Amino acid sequence: MRRYLLLAFIPLAALVGCQREPSPEDLQMQEVKTQFVFNISGHRTPSTKQSAAATQADGNFRGIDRGKLFTYVLPQDGKYLTEDKKANKGYDLSRFMNSATASAFSSRRILEMMLPLGTNTLLFYGRGANTAVPEGSSFSQADYFGKLDAYDITEEVGSANFKLGKRLEKESDFKMTENLIAGILTVIMNTTIKSGAHFDATQIPGGTGSLPPYGFEITLTKDISWADYAGTVSPYDGGDPDPLEEKLSYLYKQMTTIHTGDGELRAGSTEAVLKIVTDLWSVINSVRWAIPTSEAEAVAKFFAQTVNVHIGQYFSGTLATEGGSATEVSFDALKDTQTDPVVYGIIHYLVADTFWPADVPTMYQVTETALNKLDATVITSFPSYFNIPRGASYMAFNTEGKYFYYPQAFNVSAFDGQPKDETDANTVTYNAGNYYYPAELLYFGNSPIRVSDQEHKTGDYPTTATDWMKDTNWPASVSGQSGTKDWESDKHVLSSTRSVAMKYNIHYGVSMLETKVGYSSAVITSHELLDNNHYVQHVTNGIALDSPDEPDKKIVVTDGSFKLTGIIIGGQTQNVDWDFLPAKDPTENKLVTGFIYDKAITTESASVPLNDGSTFEPNYTVVFDNYNKAEADKGTEGKQDKVYVALEFQNNTGQDFYGNFNLIRNGGFFYLIAEMDPADKTVTWPTDGYRIPPYDKVVPRIFIQDYVTKATFKFDTHSLKYAYLTVPDLRASSLTLGLSVDINWNNGLVYEDLIMGGGQPDYNNGN
Repeated sequence: MRRYLLLAFIPLAALVGCQREPSPEDLQMQEVKTQFVFNISGHRTPSTKQSAAATQADGNFRGIDRGKLFTYVLPQDGKYLTEDKKANKGYDLSRFMNSATASAFSSRRILEMMLPLGTNTLLFYGRGANTAVPEGSSFSQADYFGKLDAYDITEEVGSANFKLGKRLEKESDFKMTENLIAGILTVIMNTTIKSGAHFDATQIPGGTGSLPPYGFEITLTKDISWADYAGTVSPYDGGDPDPLEEKLSYLYKQMTTIHTGDGELRAGSTEAVLKIVTDLWSVINSVRWAIPTSEAEAVAKFFAQTVNVHIGQYFSGTLATEGGSATEVSFDALKDTQTDPVVYGIIHYLVADTFWPADVPTMYQVTETALNKLDATVITSFPSYFNIPRGASYMAFNTEGKYFYYPQAFNVSAFDGQPKDETDANTVTYNAGNYYYPAELLYFGNSPIRVSDQEHKTGDYPTTATDWMKDTNWPASVSGQSGTKDWESDKHVLSSTRSVAMKYNIHYGVSMLETKVGYSSAVITSHELLDNNHYVQHVTNGIALDSPDEPDKKIVVTDGSFKLTGIIIGGQTQNVDWDFLPAKDPTENKLVTGFIYDKAITTESASVPLNDGSTFEPNYTVVFDNYNKAEADKGTEGKQDKVYVALEFQNNTGQDFYGNFNLIRNGGFFYLIAEMDPADKTVTWPTDGYRIPPYDKVVPRIFIQDYVTKATFKFDTHSLKYAYLTVPDLRASSLTLGLSVDINWNNGLVYEDLIMGGGQPDYNNGN
């Protein structure tokens, strides 16, 4: 028998009885030899976009791999399989369709198989064939086509399991790298000059930056740590802090105060840490080159030089003379180089550093043995090195223990990632291990059948997805033969059956998010966005919210001001069941949920255009259905889950601006979060009898298998106020006062019409 395969966005399938009488051997085996005719139809306009090609959003068929067909004899004809149960028979179809065998219009395939008598329902599974990643693409196979850690299908009951591919493979290395970076910042911010340290006006021990001879010669009578400068008085003499001391105080407070209650998330990626250290080092350099005006400032200058030497153990960079900025800052080599003499690396310095605070928990400590197992390049692009998004790592500071750390668990009830203490019983544990690849392209068919006692040629079958579903295309009688039956719907296979067809199309077992990004109409008109400067200054410097001082900065945007670099989709279960609905992980026996991270953003989709969005090319991400059975079982009281999507952008505006709390540097990365709520949304369901799981109810939700969810995310005037993962602004403390003395007398001011008294200043108008 023959099977037809027409290619489309949705594949179709038919089983046709063999064109001969069944033999006695066939009947004894309770099977009828058949041929499998597979039909796929396609009608979409081809496209060259990589993401669209990978997801078949452009209508180009990639092929089907790992095909499986199962037959069932249910108690009633015309029914779906509604629970995972043992099949009567299974067929391994392997890679029975490849991209060369199907066009956007039609194609045919014929497979012979023995079909059990009584069969009335068919179940089909397939997996999109992974062809080669297009030449020139920087994406991996898994990023381009998605990845599953499990594609398990057998004939046994409860055996089907599909599992998203976990991105983080070396979790212990990842956590040790976090501890490494956090540890470096911890020891630097715990720099201390010890009691008994002696220095005079002509020399600062430990490096360059000599003190001019102003007559200071100091021997410390107590330890002075950086935290001591964060108090209200001078740590040296107990008086009011001098300007250089205030700079050190500002740096410490900005580095170690993370306003989680105000929504601050401190970025912990390599790019972010290097920007932080660049600013920190620049201000330290300005202090160590400053001219002290008191003994307290001389100590502050000595302290800055000690910090400078300390930073130089872990980072390389160019320091401008006379207090200029640091540039080209990077991490030093991770490990010692085997030269003579040996050049020490970061690990050597960190494990031997004397400035570790006493109360760093074991889980955040480092050991030389563990660190030496890390790849030498692991911190050059952390956490991207581990194939997870920059937002998978952010930093916190323990004010009591005086140590930095990367939270291993955080509350994601609103997807905002506010850090919680690891011992908090109410914490929802999401961490770097909860990031997955997009799902692979999967196919699913669950259908009753049509049967016919007549022989049929391949040309007798409907050739498109739409025509396949129409009963009028399956004649009930044979043309020209009065009283002769042909096709009957919702029946089962008999020994007299010659042709069998799946009643309903095979469809995608996964869903897809179509992402577009643009600007609101207000921004298109004004070409401006407002940052969050006023609120940040309110929190950090006490500026009144109703004050006209420190207004929000206007960010002028053009095409390409922001680049989309990644899409993170929350609320995804790692496992789905036989019907592609969320399921418990069979090993852990619980729902395991996390985030899909799609970084395969095409060139056409990356740059955000300043127009109405009509020319923005979409990006496609394949995801699992997010049906919530517990909520659906509540009936009208149930509410299907909201889905939070975080879009990762790079700031290419040419300037820095304030995000949700802190600074987003030019060239830096940030996240904007959008909420997708299924409430009050309508879904156009099939009207021809075909059903989407679950088969006992119709439940709208954000992601529905075989459906494309389309979202256009837009920058509005105030969007940047909610930009997450930022860095502290350390530059404000680098302000300096320049003085020049002129011993010549000049003419004094001349007042000719001096009015006594005056009007009140109008602050609202800047007067």
